[in-house]
Amino acid sequence: MIGIDVKAENNSGILNVYDYGVVGDGVTDDTYALKSALTSSYELGLPLMFPDGTFLISSDLYIKRELISSGAVIFTAGEIGDKAPMIAINIARKMHVQNFTFENIVLKVEPEENNANIYLPTKVERNHFLNSRLTVGQADVITSGYEICKNLFSSGKSRGFDAITIVNANHVVIIDNDILEYNKGIVVNPSISFSANTITIAKNRISNSATTAIYLNGSSMNRVSNITISDNTVNASLRDTSSIKIAGVMALYCVNLTIKNNTISHQSDCIRFEAVLGAYVDNNHLITTTDCVGLRSSGSLNITVTRNYFNATKEGYQLIIGDASVNPQTINNMYYSKNWSVIDNKFNCINHSIKCINTEFVNIERNDFYAVETLSSQGFIWFASGVTSANYYNNKFYAPDGKPVKNDSGATTDISEQNLIKITVSKPQVREPVVLDSDSSLNNASSYVIRFSLGDVRQLKQLADDDNKKTLSEWMATVDNPVLAWNASAWNLSTGNIADIVVNGGLFDDYGLEDYWTMRSMIFIDLHNRLTCRNFATSDWAKSVPLMIGSMSIAEGAWQTATFRSPLVCDGNIYDPVPSGLISEDGYSKELSGRCCLGQVVDGGYILLIVDGISGASGCTMKQAAKKMFDLGCINAFNLDGGGSTTLWYNGEVINKPSDETGERKIPSVMYI
Repeated sequence: MIGIDVKAENNSGILNVYDYGVVGDGVTDDTYALKSALTSSYELGLPLMFPDGTFLISSDLYIKRELISSGAVIFTAGEIGDKAPMIAINIARKMHVQNFTFENIVLKVEPEENNANIYLPTKVERNHFLNSRLTVGQADVITSGYEICKNLFSSGKSRGFDAITIVNANHVVIIDNDILEYNKGIVVNPSISFSANTITIAKNRISNSATTAIYLNGSSMNRVSNITISDNTVNASLRDTSSIKIAGVMALYCVNLTIKNNTISHQSDCIRFEAVLGAYVDNNHLITTTDCVGLRSSGSLNITVTRNYFNATKEGYQLIIGDASVNPQTINNMYYSKNWSVIDNKFNCINHSIKCINTEFVNIERNDFYAVETLSSQGFIWFASGVTSANYYNNKFYAPDGKPVKNDSGATTDISEQNLIKITVSKPQVREPVVLDSDSSLNNASSYVIRFSLGDVRQLKQLADDDNKKTLSEWMATVDNPVLAWNASAWNLSTGNIADIVVNGGLFDDYGLEDYWTMRSMIFIDLHNRLTCRNFATSDWAKSVPLMIGSMSIAEGAWQTATFRSPLVCDGNIYDPVPSGLISEDGYSKELSGRCCLGQVVDGGYILLIVDGISGASGCTMKQAAKKMFDLGCINAFNLDGGGSTTLWYNGEVINKPSDETGERKIPSVMYI
């Protein structure tokens, strides 16, 4: 028997998979040889070592002894197109699964026989799931004690499957994972009562889920209880607005739920509750990128919402309590909407914030409400039909005009004040361009300087679509009443893609892995109207490494970002990009080109500099552009896409002289006011 011979010859107590005829070239089917090696490993009670190799498998494998990765080890099911992975590797004993890559594979942490308990605990750590998924637990047994940490899940496929699924498992920790491009990021899906208890989901970055990032899928019989969701960053893609979105965090039939310290930017509701009993929602940043809701609830009671920052980028409610539209899954087993406390939150909205309907005992206290437009007829707070015992006091209401509270419910209310503090949110102010046909500070190139200011940062908008590039004039034809526009991010000429950028508070991403190409810095305009720069140049320039820069931009409060070569001015000083490797010395101080630069002065106003030129032939150097922005008073400034992309649109027409051979170049992203 092969296993006996290997044991006799093995002085280290570790078996080598290559001793069993495994090839590991990614082309030869290693399934049969791997099964032989795994059988010997189990029978001999010895771990199995995998050196470097790509191991192609065509049927399921069962692992019953420890695996050791001593190099770059890839398990692959081969190319499966746009299909969901079906071939499984089953972890059937307790072990530490680490440092493997699974490609087009389902990793199942469950015993071979469905009625046999797995020996616990089991830890899945530092693996790469490439178009692969992980399921923990099993259909007919309640298990316990799993840790899933520091893994990378990345899928450039159809996003027709979920990254992590927890089935009938208690005491689970899911921490510090990157999850990019799946249907759902993390799913808790019990099918047995009392089988989804004490689960922590923390410090994960979940980007571009097609429907939901975190899905707690309880039922009236199988509740999800004692769940903590904390310190995660969640964002949904802006590129697929037509797909069905559910929520950033969806909670069905949950008991004792804590959601704290998360940043969630989503095209549908950031958080949605249905039939939730007891929830504490604390210190989250909830950014709605369409006319959706920061937190929507149906049939949920004993809920505390405190110290959250609700930021609406478009018109829509930010908190809906007791929503009348409910899921058929929960409609017959809902709680009464009751006992809500909304305390010490900040609502930054367009013209309305909270709607209460069919709810008993609502307390709205010490919140700050800020609107940039005259309030809608419902005001900041609207008590719609079916609301009883509503208390609101010590809130602060700021808006240009309107009535802050409306009561259509006949509710008994305790009111200490409802006065509106009227504020003025000024319209954008754009000064006439200062045009020099021959700018002596810029090699006598033509230059255009425009100063503008914003009453609210949401007046600065961006459009992006690298699959359907347009000229700046064509972009502006899609916008109502634009005044000023300019080109923004550069793109990878070989793929046509721009890097992942934040557009109007949400993430515009390119399907699949992030690819920052040579664009390792960005202009960063946050939700509080402050322009700064970022430099994330590293020694590893591999295009295939997802950096999660977009997700981290959301976590830092980005409203708009754009990527290209380098900052020009940082913190009031001219920035030198050469030492960090963003650009060569020649590229910085010798190469001429057209330039598009955006900066901010100390009072919050903006300066836009456009320089006409042909790449390599005319225009100015980046160093000269930096000096110009510094001399104009910028405390921070950035070099946007230039060359033939350099285009300035003002009051209905392009006013500079684009150098592209077609005239106006088709570009993937533009900023405008």
